[in-house]
Amino acid sequence: MGTKPRFEKAQVTGYAALRGAVRGQMARGAYKDALAQLVQLVKVMPEEAGLLDDMAGCYWHLGDHRTALHLTEIVARDLGRDAAAWGKLGRWRCRLAICPRQRPRSRRF
Repeated sequence: MGTKPRFEKAQVTGYAALRGAVRGQMARGAYKDALAQLVQLVKVMPEEAGLLDDMAGCYWHLGDHRTALHLTEIVARDLGRDAAAWGKLGRWRCRLAICPRQRPRSRRF
């Protein structure tokens, strides 16, 4: 009988290693504190989609909706075409009453 394969614990690196702490601050409503950390992190990880998404959430809850929408558009369009980001973008636009008009559906008989 052979030996069982050993699986090393995968090391979490980059923003993923820090995201839990930042999300914890956000969950407690400490958006300014979380944003202060994120602003520093984005200088070294400017294309980290999760980081930009969390920054957008902080800006949204702090009332800077324009910046929140801009960051979410970057995540949705430029960083992998994130479906969740597109959904968030649509929800936020509708909350601000800047929803794109829906075309009437044609009736099929």
